[in-house]
Amino acid sequence: MEYCHDRAQDTDYCCCGLPDAKCFEDLTFVPQRPGSPVEMAVLWGNPATGPWGVLLKFPNGLGVPVHLHSASYRAVIIAGAPTHMLDGATEPTQFEPGGYIYQPSGEFHSNANLSGEDALVLVMYDGPMDAISKQ
Repeated sequence: MEYCHDRAQDTDYCCCGLPDAKCFEDLTFVPQRPGSPVEMAVLWGNPATGPWGVLLKFPNGLGVPVHLHSASYRAVIIAGAPTHMLDGATEPTQFEPGGYIYQPSGEFHSNANLSGEDALVLVMYDGPMDAISKQ
């Protein structure tokens, strides 16, 4: 089995030369939408057409209003402890690192991060990026 090398000692460090692999330090995070405090780094695919995968940074104190997406997504919590709540639920579910969320398309939900630390989430969308607010 091959292991990655210490970056400080090896200029060819990143992901052992695996094709299409990306090191966290080399990712470019940009606002998810203009003016959004949520930042994203696209890992694969195209957000305009889908499918695609992304790392999302959710700052502490963020609450995302009720919305839905036209594509389903799957998410794995990497760091932090954000919440996810289906519309009509009485309480949100808080997730810790390793937690998994499946959000079907067309279902209203909300997200928040009130955990005291920023959250990092891997999200894999089946289709294009959109968010439709509940009227």
